[in-house]
Amino acid sequence: MALGTLLAQLAFTYLPVFHRLFHTAPLPAETWLRIAAVGLTTFVIVEMAKFVEGRFANRVARRAPRLPGFAPPY
Repeated sequence: MALGTLLAQLAFTYLPVFHRLFHTAPLPAETWLRIAAVGLTTFVIVEMAKFVEGRFANRVARRAPRLPGFAPPY
Protein backbone atom coordinates (compact mmCIF):
# COMPACT_ATOMS: atom_id res chain seq x y z
CA MET A 1 0.00 0.00 0.00
CA ALA A 2 2.71 2.47 0.96
CA LEU A 3 4.72 1.66 -2.17
CA GLY A 4 1.69 2.30 -4.37
CA THR A 5 1.09 5.63 -2.67
CA LEU A 6 4.72 6.62 -3.15
CA LEU A 7 4.64 5.65 -6.82
CA ALA A 8 1.42 7.61 -7.37
CA GLN A 9 2.94 10.65 -5.67
CA LEU A 10 6.04 10.42 -7.86
CA ALA A 11 3.89 10.06 -10.98
CA PHE A 12 1.82 13.14 -10.12
CA THR A 13 4.99 15.08 -9.36
CA TYR A 14 7.27 14.08 -12.22
CA LEU A 15 5.26 12.89 -15.25
CA PRO A 16 4.68 15.75 -17.71
CA VAL A 17 1.09 14.70 -18.45
CA PHE A 18 0.20 15.32 -14.80
CA HIS A 19 1.98 18.70 -14.87
CA ARG A 20 -0.52 19.87 -17.45
CA LEU A 21 -3.56 18.21 -15.85
CA PHE A 22 -2.92 19.16 -12.22
CA HIS A 23 -0.56 22.15 -12.57
CA THR A 24 2.21 20.42 -10.64
CA ALA A 25 5.97 20.88 -10.83
CA PRO A 26 8.90 18.64 -9.88
CA LEU A 27 10.20 18.98 -6.34
CA PRO A 28 13.90 19.62 -5.81
CA ALA A 29 16.00 17.11 -3.85
CA GLU A 30 16.25 19.54 -0.91
CA THR A 31 12.48 19.44 -0.48
CA TRP A 32 12.45 15.63 -0.53
CA LEU A 33 15.16 15.62 2.14
CA ARG A 34 13.06 17.91 4.32
CA ILE A 35 10.02 15.68 3.84
CA ALA A 36 12.06 12.59 4.78
CA ALA A 37 13.55 14.36 7.82
CA VAL A 38 10.13 15.37 9.15
CA GLY A 39 8.75 11.87 8.56
CA LEU A 40 11.72 10.18 10.25
CA THR A 41 11.59 12.57 13.20
CA THR A 42 7.88 11.94 13.66
CA PHE A 43 8.42 8.18 13.46
CA VAL A 44 11.19 8.24 16.08
CA ILE A 45 9.18 10.42 18.50
CA VAL A 46 6.08 8.21 18.22
CA GLU A 47 8.11 5.02 18.71
CA MET A 48 9.89 6.50 21.74
CA ALA A 49 6.55 7.51 23.25
CA LYS A 50 5.18 3.98 22.70
CA PHE A 51 8.30 2.48 24.32
CA VAL A 52 8.08 4.72 27.38
CA GLU A 53 4.34 4.17 27.69
CA GLY A 54 4.80 0.41 27.44
CA ARG A 55 7.47 0.36 30.14
CA PHE A 56 5.33 2.52 32.43
CA ALA A 57 2.23 0.39 31.85
CA ASN A 58 4.17 -2.79 32.65
CA ARG A 59 5.52 -1.27 35.86
CA VAL A 60 2.04 -0.18 36.97
CA ALA A 61 0.55 -3.56 36.02
CA ARG A 62 3.10 -5.40 38.18
CA ARG A 63 2.22 -3.26 41.22
CA ALA A 64 -1.55 -3.48 40.78
CA PRO A 65 -3.28 -5.84 43.19
CA ARG A 66 -4.65 -9.01 41.68
CA LEU A 67 -8.34 -9.64 42.21
CA PRO A 68 -9.38 -13.24 42.71
CA GLY A 69 -11.12 -14.72 39.71
CA PHE A 70 -9.83 -12.08 37.23
CA ALA A 71 -7.02 -12.75 34.81
CA PRO A 72 -4.63 -9.92 33.88
CA PRO A 73 -5.27 -8.35 30.47
CA TYR A 74 -1.92 -9.49 29.08
